[in-house]
Amino acid sequence: ERKVDVSIDQLGLQIEGAIPLNLKNTPSYIIPIGGDGTLLYYVQKYFPQFKKMPPFIGVNFGQLGFLTQINPESFSDSLSQLLKGDYFIEERSLLKITDPSSEYIALNDAVIHRGERFNSIVIDISIKKNKETIPINILKSDGIIISTANGSTAYSLSAGGPIITPNIKSVHLLTAICPQTLNNRSVILDANSDIILSSRNHGEIDLICDGIIKTRLGYNDAITISQHARSIPFIGFNHETYWKTLRQNLNWKGQSTKTSNIQNHPSEPQSSL
Repeated sequence: ERKVDVSIDQLGLQIEGAIPLNLKNTPSYIIPIGGDGTLLYYVQKYFPQFKKMPPFIGVNFGQLGFLTQINPESFSDSLSQLLKGDYFIEERSLLKITDPSSEYIALNDAVIHRGERFNSIVIDISIKKNKETIPINILKSDGIIISTANGSTAYSLSAGGPIITPNIKSVHLLTAICPQTLNNRSVILDANSDIILSSRNHGEIDLICDGIIKTRLGYNDAITISQHARSIPFIGFNHETYWKTLRQNLNWKGQSTKTSNIQNHPSEPQSSL
């Protein structure tokens, strides 16, 4: 048997033998129990506390579970694998969002949104690469989403953006929210490019990072979004889990070729080779 110390960080949660979390001691793992929003909350909470983030393994008591991929029914088996060291670690990239006075992070996405306004907002979009600033677009919409590959299955997907496998670390995804044009499309940029977003609105609009309002932007206020030097480690047990989650959540058809009985359709010609 192996002795395991369990610390908890949630009022009202009772685990026999658990002790209050002491942030002076870096835990071996962080196990959020809830939905994807719960995991994002703890990334935001603990990121400033640890110089090197412990790996995350989320237990899904929510609805979709793109980030918290361990089902409660399989948690015991997953915990056994964890203690045996039978797992892999996948690093997920982070966004760094800066304004003149503050710096924020986002694991999924940074969103500029019209907030309580009823009319559309105007956002000036530029990229900066190799010290050269290149204008991209002046967007009139309800807002814009800048996401990591990890966040491509979140707000961006609902706004019509593509799905990018979360282990891809070198891209940023730009997706407009209800743009006032039919020719607007999501754009994928390499993460070596900094994205500069400037507000052209009289009145304040919201900057939201992983679903949490961080600040409000006024006229001519600008933020810069880049790839953070640090990343968030995720624990995985099966490379098929991500695709199984997509199939279930998006109601895709089909099954694994390992278990399916693949036969030629009767109307298809048979190869003579």
